[in-house]
Amino acid sequence: MKKETHGRPAQDPLSPYGDDIFSSGLAIRPRNPYFVTKIWKSRQDDLYIPQETINDFQLDNLHGEMFLIDPQDRKFPVKIIRWKDERVWCRGGWKSLCAVNFLRPENTCTCEFVDGSLSIKFVRGNS
Repeated sequence: MKKETHGRPAQDPLSPYGDDIFSSGLAIRPRNPYFVTKIWKSRQDDLYIPQETINDFQLDNLHGEMFLIDPQDRKFPVKIIRWKDERVWCRGGWKSLCAVNFLRPENTCTCEFVDGSLSIKFVRGNS
């Protein structure tokens, strides 16, 4: 079921903190600020940082550039884009990271803020 909200991107409902994958033992909850996401068909090169994450972890100072780092420590540069309505996106390297790691829409990603970068880990879904 797709969720459509007042000008916000539509996506399957997913807890930004991934309670289901942590309680099931599929992943370990990160120690640093984090969020959980999946690939969006409509914005494949952009990684959305949920507003709840920004507010809950006081990440209002996100700007400029950073790296997405995959489990093999490969770095993918992204630009932080803040829209007028305060949505925040990482634009650039997300599509490349997903491609080289063979990510599919059913996979879940934990994105942990570590030393000015986003460390990305994967929970593979059933194919």
